[in-house]
This record gives sequence, C-alpha cells and structure tokens, in this order.
Amino acid sequence: MALRTAYTGGWHGSEPYGIMALHHMYGCMVQRVGYSRAPMTNLKFNGNPPDVAFQKGLDTFAKRHHIRLWRNGQSDVWLG
Repeated sequence: MALRTAYTGGWHGSEPYGIMALHHMYGCMVQRVGYSRAPMTNLKFNGNPPDVAFQKGLDTFAKRHHIRLWRNGQSDVWLG
C-alpha cells in the first residue's frame, strides 16, 4: 500500500502519546466526535514495532480500524 494511497483513502498515521494527545482524546470522547490521528498502541511482531501503521476513524473515537505492517526481512513480503 503506497503512503499516498493510504492517506487519500481516509487512512491516517497517529500522534505520539503525550499531554496534547490526551487532551484531544478527552475532548473527542466528551463531544462524541472522531479523532483521526489518535495514538495507537505499539503492538510488536517478533519483538519488532510495525514499519508502517495506519488507522481510519468511523465518526466516533470508539470506532476505528487499524492496520499495522511489518516488512519481512530483506524481501518484498509484508506482514499485516
């Protein structure tokens, strides 16, 4: 998945965890609106963080889809 395609398809990266992200999350939960760049948990595969991670909000903070991709070694194979 090319980065440009992901962003035009409504998929976004995430903000790092911090005080401003906490402030945004709280505001979105109270107002019941989406937060397209909300922080994502850093899941690992074989001890490695994902090489690419995207999320897509569904109009509320509670409903989001996530995709995390790991590159498999030096090959062109990606795991998701």
